[in-house]
Amino acid sequence: LLHDIRWALERDSGVLDFEEFAARVRVLCCAPSAFHGLLLARDLAGAPVTPRMLGALRPSSLRRAVFTLAWRLPAVADYCFVALPRVRSLVRAPLRIFVTL
Repeated sequence: LLHDIRWALERDSGVLDFEEFAARVRVLCCAPSAFHGLLLARDLAGAPVTPRMLGALRPSSLRRAVFTLAWRLPAVADYCFVALPRVRSLVRAPLRIFVTL
């Protein structure tokens, strides 16, 4: 799914109205999920996520802290970026996702 986000952003970045997308995501009350999905897609799949995109969906500091603790993000990042060998991004991200399941 992280690569789906990456490929969608690469293909549709020129036509995506991100302000409208962010507004709809907020109405659906899933901005924190969208924020963290974009963040993980950027970090693990190389998605072209801009700081502007993340800023529009950034949850409160408390929500980010709870999410980080609940999902153990530092441990996952350490494992994904240190334990596995460095290979091409297209190969590396699916391997990391598979190994962490």
